[in-house]
Amino acid sequence: MSAVFVVFAQVLVPILVVVGSGYALQRGIGLDVGPINRLTIYLLNPALIFTLLVQVRVESSETVLILAFMVLLVLAIGTITWLSSRALGLDAAATAAMLLCAMFMNAGNYGLPVARFAFGQEGFERAALFFVAQVILAQTLAI
Repeated sequence: MSAVFVVFAQVLVPILVVVGSGYALQRGIGLDVGPINRLTIYLLNPALIFTLLVQVRVESSETVLILAFMVLLVLAIGTITWLSSRALGLDAAATAAMLLCAMFMNAGNYGLPVARFAFGQEGFERAALFFVAQVILAQTLAI
């Protein structure tokens, strides 16, 4: 069995099953996703992150490296994007939009399940630290 098939079967198929189930449910009964989104954003995601941070078994030195990497990554992407926007002659609004899109990723809703399926609990814990750093940067720098 090829490695690509194994990765597809073990990592992407479970995610596709969840996404497909949600799609089928929405098409079948027409859920009102507003309350579900609010519940996820304001209760479930913070509870997941709090639980992960309490239970995480990552050395403090590794945690500092992950956080430092995240800060450097966001700054590097921001610098490259800003220089690109200048080279393209974009106005301030277009530059701001480009910076927001490039610098701040959706590392939680898709990234955490992929990390869990692909790398197990250890990878999931590190991805959670990456996600927390991303959220903190997005909620400070992005504003």
